[in-house]
Amino acid sequence: MATLRSWCWCLLVLMACSASDHEGQRDEAPAGGAGASAGSSGQSGASSTTSGSGGFGNPETGGASGVLAGASGTFAEGDACASAEVETSRVIPTVWLLVDGSGSMAAPLGTVELTSRWTALRDSLLAADGLITRLQGAIAFGLFVYDGGLSLPGIPGPQCPRVVTVDPALGNFSALSAAYPELETGASTPTHYALLALQERIATTPSTPGPTYVVLATDGGPNLCDFHDGIPTTPDTEAEAIATVQQLRDAGTQSFVVSLAGEDPFLQAHLDAVAVAGGTGTEVFTPQSQADLVDSLTAIIGATASCDVQLHGRVQPGRDCTGMVTLEDRVLPCNDADGYRLKDDRQTLELTGSACMQLQQATNAKLSASFPCADLAPQ
Repeated sequence: MATLRSWCWCLLVLMACSASDHEGQRDEAPAGGAGASAGSSGQSGASSTTSGSGGFGNPETGGASGVLAGASGTFAEGDACASAEVETSRVIPTVWLLVDGSGSMAAPLGTVELTSRWTALRDSLLAADGLITRLQGAIAFGLFVYDGGLSLPGIPGPQCPRVVTVDPALGNFSALSAAYPELETGASTPTHYALLALQERIATTPSTPGPTYVVLATDGGPNLCDFHDGIPTTPDTEAEAIATVQQLRDAGTQSFVVSLAGEDPFLQAHLDAVAVAGGTGTEVFTPQSQADLVDSLTAIIGATASCDVQLHGRVQPGRDCTGMVTLEDRVLPCNDADGYRLKDDRQTLELTGSACMQLQQATNAKLSASFPCADLAPQ
């Protein structure tokens, strides 16, 4: 199943070394100083390195600001390398959870388990090992639960769509857990109206500097507003839902779709079209059990937290593994399933496997990288 390929983290960890940066300074450096000559014989010393490390900062207080960390560089006669100040920054994605609260969400998920669609989804997100619990330090989660409940005559109340909403933020578990209803809210499934309302909310709500995504989880086609579910979906309501998802995509917000209604062919066809309009390149996810649902949400949400690390300097071809990359106190192996690899641009490290998972789940990770100056192409 395809997952999101556009990554959202950006970490600046290494400044390029350039002999021209310090031309003329080597002869002026005092003996024993950082720029001391390797000796009067004119022979170069051992290969020098540029290294540095930096913390991500605390996402609870913003997380996106750069953090300066101690960095050092040494250079010897014939192999000059500038000292490096290493800045680290992190781009936080925003994920809106657009959750169908209609009465049919009380039906079982799949044909084997008795867990309701509503409970299975809520637990997958908010249980002790749920996606929000694990990734709230890396992703700004927001909530938009909707149904078609109208006000009773003469009684003031919410209009259609009726919504429960929590604006996105890092470390948002407590707010989301408190607001997310324990049971489905009931009534119909006006997904087309909910998308319009969420579109307006996204346009007027401050978000993180990173990309924004919508994860639509529903078990029915878009129908009209009423206290009772089961109102027929029409071509017009389907077309409006698809058009709004396209508008969101054109404005920079991509959408994923999860169907909780099993293998309903008519709903599947509509949600396939919604998923295509969402622009992520993924098909609709159709889990048949809670384990399937967890896997689907992991594929969707986990992929929005990037494991890319940007280098300020390009590693020479064939020199990928001459450096040292550490995450916290862990030395990461090169070209390993649980380490790091260099991407084709030679400036981007991608953490893989367990290293990627550690980076995604950390709230204040510290990563450092060093490469011999001779292996870096100056910019």
